[in-house]
Amino acid sequence: MATETEVGELLHQRGWRAAFTVAERVNAWAALVGVIECGYGDDIYEYTNDLSCRNWLHEAWLLLDEHIVQLWTPRIKALDDRYGPRPSTTTAKHSTGSTDCPAPTCGGGDTPASSPETSGVRFARPAPSAPPLSMDLPSDTVFVFDQDEDLIVFETFVYATNYLEAIDVSDGEYTAAYSPDGGVLALTAPEGPEGSVVLTRTGRGDLADLERRVAHYWQRHQVGQPPRDPLHTARFLIDRDNQPRMGWLSRVTGLLRRNSPGAEPASSLPDHFTEQGGGS
Repeated sequence: MATETEVGELLHQRGWRAAFTVAERVNAWAALVGVIECGYGDDIYEYTNDLSCRNWLHEAWLLLDEHIVQLWTPRIKALDDRYGPRPSTTTAKHSTGSTDCPAPTCGGGDTPASSPETSGVRFARPAPSAPPLSMDLPSDTVFVFDQDEDLIVFETFVYATNYLEAIDVSDGEYTAAYSPDGGVLALTAPEGPEGSVVLTRTGRGDLADLERRVAHYWQRHQVGQPPRDPLHTARFLIDRDNQPRMGWLSRVTGLLRRNSPGAEPASSLPDHFTEQGGGS
């Protein structure tokens, strides 16, 4: 059995987008279950991609140390029960005992698990009592808007300050930063263009402006898609950027099949399927 960090790195090497932690994937699974209960609005392809967070947990459970499994299993089983009965389950056995970890019902990205049940109504049933999505977002989630009204969402302040460049902050490239509840955040580069980025809470709130900026983001950068509120937008962008990437071999195979004599024209790949190692 391996530690959480070791398992995250191992699955990352196997093709997952990043070296995830159990908490990150459980939060993503909780968010998806909440959306499903409210009535899932996207198509089956987005659904299978969104479900990859549960597939990651399924793979990790076969590798993790027993104490981590025992710690997280009640939370995952509770979410699985809300998700609904599944056609099959898999038992992950460990050196000190056994813990049931129900298998996912369909694959997402490169994880090959599928079920005919995915075309049913499970992901469209209403559930007025679904919990608010804010419970499932990391507490330090950051919304950052730029001059083109584009939006970047980070799961933590550390991710944001490590990603953003001081020169862009100094040049005014980023026009606003918010927490999910509309709290106004200040982006500064006190050491100048070559220094580090600092992100701080101002103590002020402007939820109306956050909602307005998110709406403009959907109108300008997600043309043809129904707009979502800030919380659903954050979960959508976080999960999209965390999807496993399609490897070069899969892409080459798909191109060969598409170009072979008598082959049907292939539909374009979803935009989150890029060459492994490509940008988000």
